[in-house]
Amino acid sequence: LAKNEVFREKKLEERLYNISFYTFYAGIIIAGLGKASLVIRKIFESFLEIRIHFLHTFEIFSNYSLLISAFGTLIFAYIYLKYPGYIKISFLLKRIKPGSIDWSRFTTGGIFVIDAKNQSHINTLISANSHIEIFKKFLLILENWNPGRNHDEIVYQYKLIKLLKQKMPSEVINKEYPLGSKEDSNRGRADIVISETILIEMKKNINSSGVKRAKGQIIEYLDSWKDRGLVVLLLCDISFEYAQESFSKFIAELNKSNKQVIAIVVSDWQ
Repeated sequence: LAKNEVFREKKLEERLYNISFYTFYAGIIIAGLGKASLVIRKIFESFLEIRIHFLHTFEIFSNYSLLISAFGTLIFAYIYLKYPGYIKISFLLKRIKPGSIDWSRFTTGGIFVIDAKNQSHINTLISANSHIEIFKKFLLILENWNPGRNHDEIVYQYKLIKLLKQKMPSEVINKEYPLGSKEDSNRGRADIVISETILIEMKKNINSSGVKRAKGQIIEYLDSWKDRGLVVLLLCDISFEYAQESFSKFIAELNKSNKQVIAIVVSDWQ
């Protein structure tokens, strides 16, 4: 996919959702205003004998409020059928709260940079963290993910988000997740967050300056993320050897400080 095509498709579901949301509630608000208009008009006509014609006109228009809300509902239903991973009824009924998963027992098993295509690495991590089901699902998805070689990092993000929504329908997948607050000097946006418990920062084909920037971002994100869950540095289009050389010591030091961080390489490189 070309970069502009990815942006258009990525934003379409958001635009449709916003339209459905505002249309639905606009119908409700118009209906309420129509009722209020009727009361006000009756007061003026009964006690002051003043006819307010524009209120009467608005009341007639408000009779269509049900149709407006129904239109919003139809768009919502379309999004649910077209993009089943975007709207999750389970999210409305039951949301995973930060801290509801015990990440304190998370361990890398001594492997700080993981090759997603290395069966031994995957098995070691799953075995060491068998109590964290969401992490196991995430690893297995990455193990079987073949994004191909892409020119832009945003394409990798889009492809992974789409896959996560398909393979983890009961989880909440957020993109461009805001971190920190207005008062927080370390504000930023994580590329992807899964159910507010796995933060993913993606990097593509980075050089030495990119490595330095990635390390700085991870440290900043950890300050805002606190102990809410795992932070994953997901490296695409990069050799495992280079990733290991660049990040192993860095990730190991963070884990010694009781930070749940891991780097995972997903690459077509052999």
